This record gives sequence, C-alpha cells and structure tokens, in this order.
Amino acid sequence: MVTASANRTARIWDARTGEPIGKKLQHDDPVLTATFDASGERVVTASYDKTARIWDARTGALIGKPLQHDGPVRVATFDAKGERVVTGSDDKTARIWDAPPAVGQALLDHVRATLGRKALDPLKVPDQTQSFVSVIGRGFSTMWTRLTAALPQLCWR
Repeated sequence: MVTASANRTARIWDARTGEPIGKKLQHDDPVLTATFDASGERVVTASYDKTARIWDARTGALIGKPLQHDGPVRVATFDAKGERVVTGSDDKTARIWDAPPAVGQALLDHVRATLGRKALDPLKVPDQTQSFVSVIGRGFSTMWTRLTAALPQLCWR
C-alpha cells in the first residue's frame, strides 16, 4: 500500500508486515495523493508543491522530471494501461502526461531499440536479485541489474 502525508512525503508499505519499503518519496510541500499503476511498479504522487511525480515503487527513485502545474496538484492517477498520468490542479487545469516506464522496463526498451529483432524477451530471475537476463544474438546474453541499470556481467554461452 502507499500513503500520502502532510510531512512532504509519500511512503510505500508492506501490507503484511506494516514495514516501510524503500525510501520516502520526497516533495517540497505536503503530498495530497499517492497511487500505484496497475502493475504495481510505479507510484504517482500529487503535491501542494505544484508537481506530480512518478516513482519506481521498488527503489523509490524518481522516474523522469516532475510534472509541473501553476497551482497545487490535488490528484494524479495512471490510466488503465499505465501509459499516461492524468493530473488535476488548483490552477483550474487537468492535464494528460506521457508516463515514463519503470527503470527496468526503460532499460529493456533501450536494449530492444538498440538491437532490434536480435533482443529477445528477458529471462526473469527471482525478484530478490532485482536482475534480468537479455539474450542478444547468438552466443551470449547480458545480466542487467534493475536497481542501477548497470551491466554487472556478460554471460557467454
């Protein structure tokens, strides 16, 4: 679950244990709403600081730039596919924004764009490792770490 607070943060919690997950999602003024996307991979927050922000739910990392309004943002939510965010503000506007993907998906999209058809779907590794494998062409694959988007090792077959 996710909570929004007047202390200028939103927080993601483990519903079973009640323990916080990741770091606080920080704004400059009170956070009015916080909502997960349908996949549970991202959170969008709306704040009195005139921004909505999209966060990686696993790491708490900000994804993309803040979505700026001219007044406090009262509500922000993802569309059903998670492709866009709709925000409503005291500036008397509602806006539709493209929603950047979570860090791991963005990295996979980059690999596919770079390698075209040679980049196959990732082989998922257990969640504890926060990694996935991308098979690239013949003879080798790459292990990517979702948290850092770094290339920790190259695996030859």
